[in-house]
Amino acid sequence: MTKELSTQNQPNRSTGRISAVDAFKFGLSILVVIIHLKPFPGIDPLFRPILRLAVPLFFIISSFFFFKKQLMLGDLRDKISHLERFVFRNGALYLFWTVVLLVPTARLWGWFDDGLLNGALTVLKNFLFSGTFRASWFLLATIIGMVIVVVASRYFSNRIMLLIACAIYAICCLMSNYADASLVSPHLGPLKSFFGVSYNRFWVAIFWIFVGKLLAEHASELSLVPTSKLLSSLAVGFFALYLEYAFILSRSLGSIDDCYFMLPAVAVPLFILVLRLNVGLPSGIAEFFRVASTVTYCLHFTLKHMLQHLFEFLAISMPPSSLFIIDLLVCWGVALVILRLRKRAGFHLLNYAC
Repeated sequence: MTKELSTQNQPNRSTGRISAVDAFKFGLSILVVIIHLKPFPGIDPLFRPILRLAVPLFFIISSFFFFKKQLMLGDLRDKISHLERFVFRNGALYLFWTVVLLVPTARLWGWFDDGLLNGALTVLKNFLFSGTFRASWFLLATIIGMVIVVVASRYFSNRIMLLIACAIYAICCLMSNYADASLVSPHLGPLKSFFGVSYNRFWVAIFWIFVGKLLAEHASELSLVPTSKLLSSLAVGFFALYLEYAFILSRSLGSIDDCYFMLPAVAVPLFILVLRLNVGLPSGIAEFFRVASTVTYCLHFTLKHMLQHLFEFLAISMPPSSLFIIDLLVCWGVALVILRLRKRAGFHLLNYAC
């Protein structure tokens, strides 16, 4: 989703492994839409843990390719420049969609209900610290989390970083899926006062970005792991994830299901397996997947509210599954328009949209 993943395409077909990642990101963006629109309420609970893999894998993808490039840079100045470019590109993406979606977002949250000045200050505060349009927290969390991991890595060993990252992730899990547990709920107030909504902020990004960093640093060793072992690990990970899910449901431990302790057990082998795929897609299709995944993530949630208001105004009853399909089609249509226009004179700002 973020703009770290760059490719050098062949004339007619994109690099196979990069194409696989682009197609994978496209699929993940659909999972994110399913999370927020709940188009299939009858079977939605069955797939909740799988759906919650989408955002962690987006973090891992961005981090993996960022640190893979960092490892090839020997000079500190080059590494700093690389980080600055990452922050600029993703900051521009965040700003672009904040501006484009400002009116419906402000209307949704009532930012300007208490006056223009109060609204402007609210927009600025949210832009800097929590996010603006719906689901935008991911972009801000990626930027802040990446800076923290890069800077911290200069002062701490990977072992210490891993301990810190795991401790932070444990807190994110406790504050989401285990928030109603008897040992957690009495401490939820102090935790929220310090961490905020940790599972939707840069705190959770720190863990997944560090995971991507480790995968990039150990890519050569991981390439030697037999695929059969990775598939076995993936199967065990899914089994453990659903055991945790069943345990949470049976004890009614929490209603916010963003973070599971067992998500890494699935996300890591799954990502490694995706990297091994060699899918030679035509460059145009791979480019569409790349753009559509970003546009879909940024647009879909706000678009949902806009469509709901439209159908209410028209007195049309729209079932969740139909709203889901319309939402996706509009997002993909916008992606196609951006692809067509962004290289034309006068439309260069569209390059910041994806």
